[in-house]
Amino acid sequence: MGVRNKRAERSALRAAALLAALLALFLIPGCAERGSGSQAPPRERTLPDARLLAELREGGYVIFFRHAATDLSTPDAEEPDLRDCSTQRNLTPEGRRQAREIGEAFRRLDIPAGPVLASPYCRARQTALLAFGRAKTARALLPPDHDPPGPRRRPNLPPGGLPRLLSTPPPPGKNAVLVGHESALREATGTSLPEGGAAVFDPRARESPPSPLKALPPGYWSRLASREKGRRRR
Repeated sequence: MGVRNKRAERSALRAAALLAALLALFLIPGCAERGSGSQAPPRERTLPDARLLAELREGGYVIFFRHAATDLSTPDAEEPDLRDCSTQRNLTPEGRRQAREIGEAFRRLDIPAGPVLASPYCRARQTALLAFGRAKTARALLPPDHDPPGPRRRPNLPPGGLPRLLSTPPPPGKNAVLVGHESALREATGTSLPEGGAAVFDPRARESPPSPLKALPPGYWSRLASREKGRRRR
């Protein structure tokens, strides 16, 4: 009888210890997220479209676009000449249409675009020109594997490279537009985008590395413009 009681007592103690550990896991801030891998929804999933549009109309944001659609079966030359588009992977007709639609949607949505910077690659410059009618090339937007390794890797870049561009406030009442490559954005921020996708950054957040307020799929701006047009008619 005494042996059974001792076994029951030990079982009860183990159960109590397990319960205490579980309670600690969920009551101590941060433990539950680390233990289960679940976290509060990122800000990019909780910022409503209407609020994003209202804020973009006020200006003050940096919008990074990955260049529009290309033919992925046609890679860049091993050493592409940035002055010769024939050595590069270029926009398809769909990509050119996609870029024009981005610019048209910005105009319909009254989103003010200030400085427009683009990677020197033809597909990025063409995306910027078709969408916004202008583009200034910026080497900070080059893909990270463009230049060979060594002391001259990615020369003539401003200190901070792409993270600095993402953290630089645009002129008052305007949004800065950057057009570049998925690999450059992923290296700088950990964010990946499909061709024609975009990510919105708030340079006032002073985050390191910068983190997007919202990542947006291709076609987002045109769909948003169509919804706004329908809303105004009601």
